[in-house]
Amino acid sequence: MPQSVEDSAHFEANPLHDIIFSFKATCAFFNFDISRRRLDENTDLQPISTAMSTLLMTLNYYAQTRLPPSADNTNMPARIISLEKRLASENTSSRHFIPLVNSILDEETDIEIWKELTDLVNSLEPISLNVMDVRLAPYTNSQHLRCTAPFVGPDQFMEYLKDELRTELAGTNFENVDGFYKKYFEETTWANKCEDIAKRYVNRRDKVSFQFPADPTESNVWEWIKAVQAKFIEPYKPNKTSKDQDPIPLRAQVFHTKGPGQINGGLAPRQIDIFLKSRQLLARNPHDWRDVLVIGELTTSPVGKWTDKFLQLSVYMRKLFAAQPLRRFAHGFLMFGTQLQLWIYDRSGPYSSDFLEIRENPEKLLYVIAAYMMMSNDELGFDSSIYQDKKKTIITVIDADTLKEKKLYLQPQPFIKQNAIVSLGTTDFLTLDRTFVVKISWRAVGRKSEAELLLKARNVRGLATLIGSVDTCEISQLRSDLSFTEGMKKDIHPAESKMTTACNPAQSGSLNSGGNVELNEGVKRGRESIDSADKVILRKSKRACVVNISRQAQLNAAIARARKSVKSGASGSKTGAKNSPKKPKKPDASADPAVEVAASGSSNAPDNLATHSSLDVGQGSNSSLGKRNRDADDNDVNTDIEMLPERDMKKLCISSNTGESNMVASAKPVTTQEIDVPGASDKVAVVDAEMSSPGPDPVVNNNDSSTVYRNRRNTVIASKPFGRVIDEDTTPLELICGLRDAIMSHKVLLMDSKILHRDISTNNILLTDPKLNDGCWGVLIDMDLAISMSDQTFPADAKLLTGTMEFIALGILKAHAYPEGDGVFHSYRHDLESFFYVLISVCIRLGWPSNKCPFIGTLRNWYKGEVSNTYFCKHAAITPSNFKAVILDAFSPKFNGVKVLASKLRINLFQRHFDPCKDTDPFPEDLYNSILKSFDEEILKMKRESHA
Repeated sequence: MPQSVEDSAHFEANPLHDIIFSFKATCAFFNFDISRRRLDENTDLQPISTAMSTLLMTLNYYAQTRLPPSADNTNMPARIISLEKRLASENTSSRHFIPLVNSILDEETDIEIWKELTDLVNSLEPISLNVMDVRLAPYTNSQHLRCTAPFVGPDQFMEYLKDELRTELAGTNFENVDGFYKKYFEETTWANKCEDIAKRYVNRRDKVSFQFPADPTESNVWEWIKAVQAKFIEPYKPNKTSKDQDPIPLRAQVFHTKGPGQINGGLAPRQIDIFLKSRQLLARNPHDWRDVLVIGELTTSPVGKWTDKFLQLSVYMRKLFAAQPLRRFAHGFLMFGTQLQLWIYDRSGPYSSDFLEIRENPEKLLYVIAAYMMMSNDELGFDSSIYQDKKKTIITVIDADTLKEKKLYLQPQPFIKQNAIVSLGTTDFLTLDRTFVVKISWRAVGRKSEAELLLKARNVRGLATLIGSVDTCEISQLRSDLSFTEGMKKDIHPAESKMTTACNPAQSGSLNSGGNVELNEGVKRGRESIDSADKVILRKSKRACVVNISRQAQLNAAIARARKSVKSGASGSKTGAKNSPKKPKKPDASADPAVEVAASGSSNAPDNLATHSSLDVGQGSNSSLGKRNRDADDNDVNTDIEMLPERDMKKLCISSNTGESNMVASAKPVTTQEIDVPGASDKVAVVDAEMSSPGPDPVVNNNDSSTVYRNRRNTVIASKPFGRVIDEDTTPLELICGLRDAIMSHKVLLMDSKILHRDISTNNILLTDPKLNDGCWGVLIDMDLAISMSDQTFPADAKLLTGTMEFIALGILKAHAYPEGDGVFHSYRHDLESFFYVLISVCIRLGWPSNKCPFIGTLRNWYKGEVSNTYFCKHAAITPSNFKAVILDAFSPKFNGVKVLASKLRINLFQRHFDPCKDTDPFPEDLYNSILKSFDEEILKMKRESHA
């Protein structure tokens, strides 16, 4: 790593001191002699394996939030994650880490330490040119992606994607579903042909030939599949005595990739073991994800490694759905040696058959392969309601005015699509004449449809106008004749439960002040030889301390830049820190006795946002995370860990808007909704907000009380006008005018139609030509999560955690991170606060040279991690003492002129005579008018300057 001037300045501003101190403290705590300046290459680092793991995690966090300039475009965060996983799994010798440890013990400079880390990562996690060439630039206007997990740069690494999918698929996957094999492989028009093919294999004369391989490696199984396909499937003809003399309906062909890069259409090269595509397509390489029909994974790993291979199959399935967003479902299979498991993925999650033993009955695998080759488009999960005619894509909706069928001709490619599997799968097309937008999504059954709300608000200026809509099918129809129970759910949580974080030992004076934490027995400890009950508790207490040190280092890193920008002599900060309790249960936005007032605001206006130090970040968080019960296949032991307090046990869920606009594809927020989960009696699942979540979508209780999955309905909505997303081409004037008009639409929607949007984000505001849109510069779209305030369910619905995580208001975040009482209603004021965060996000993300934002880590903290961490980071960023240094100074040069407006909006929203985290102004007209006035003043100023 070159010791550039930029790097020197970077480490001077962002030192590694806290990380180094934590590592040394952890080593000392485990009685590892750190007085030695250098370790020889044979030193055993096993006694400090936990310290090493913590070191890599904190360095990864540092790389995510403040990557040195010379490490740009090297995918460092994901590579460090992969390195930590390899160390934890003992697949990598610890001797490789000795140079890094020596650089720390020898107190070398931060640049030298980072150089050792870079050398270590480069040697153990080399990066291919194909991945390095992936740019973090926005997508073109023709392809606007929404996704629950990042899809470019470092986030394309397999292990990272697996971790994201753990959360996305949590609670949605079912194993050994009753009726699976019968429905998909027996009760079909071609089942008798598959059975005949299997019988011919069993009754073959030469029993030696075509035997299933004794060593079922990937290559051996593939060679066997090729051989039996050529011998028994391809030449098959019905017996003359058979009643069914129809020719075999072979529609697909089986393929195998020998290395990455043989399938086009993904943002990173992948290698699939087995896949099928249409026989009508060319067989040569490269293939394309748009043509993949079925995906199979072959491995010699035991079934005990099921979770890892299932997540790998899920990564491939997510690519399939991203390339084919209109697929209703897709087939796949896992094969562990001779154990075959068949899967189907749809928008409510994956579900499978029981395991089939192949060694003694290889004809079962032959039967399945033949079945996949004969399946029709409907049986493969393609949507027959959208069809091709003379190379035109056609869909039919019911006209909103005439109630008659209306054909719409779509452009061949969507301009918006959602990469998540378990989601609404929102896909937007333009009509050929660019008049209408056609949105296809899987909305939750039991909720009022977006079409109904658009009809109710049809006269609202600046809101999308409904042209037509139609409902096609439901997940429950696709899953008919199948039986699902809670007992069939398969747990895919990480191998190690999250633990309660102890309070800061430096503050409390005791390393064990946080109390004991019960750990999973599978967790590696520093002294495995200790086996008495008392010493086991001691180990657990030590581990709690280690976790605390790690958490402390991460929290310090998260606020390092903000802290250095605050004057050291600020009396308000000192007072806040002095008066803060030692072990806070939750932060109180209004409890800080020393409140600063922004210079741009009125000197006598109180500001109820606490100053930075009042957040007690130095003490960490004492809230616990949910218990993770894992499957016995992974040799995990369930442990009782203190639950996160929760009013009603719920899950975070994604909406149709699970991603960001095409501004910066490398950092994507997630849209969430929290709602009751059937069968979740006393557990809570916390969704990683960048995955993108991606957590599951709302569970809706259907009339059938036995339904334990999220039932969805496929809905098509055609609307107008068509606009463009906020992107790099957006000017400051276009942005402000578009947001102003969207806020005006929001006001009319609330005041006249009694509808609350609840999902304000960069995705849901489109910029339009005012000459073609009734004078409006921007329109508000996507009412999937909107609620009618006149509905009986409004009081309950309004308390659900709803919105795109990056833009969710502080009050909503706080209410769900630290629940108390009856909760907080999602109100119009929270939506207005979301508009404020949209403005901030755009001004920070866009307008930089080469489209590279150096402050993306600031925004990433607003949607990555637990809700409590998101709340802390966002709350700290917009306090009076930090707002300029953390937010305004991060604005790009292009949007430098918008800083005054941002400051005014902060005052409009937060410097009021009530706690913004709890209360809502009873007079919405006043707040709307003050905010719109700030916009109008800025618009007038910009127009004058442009004509000067």
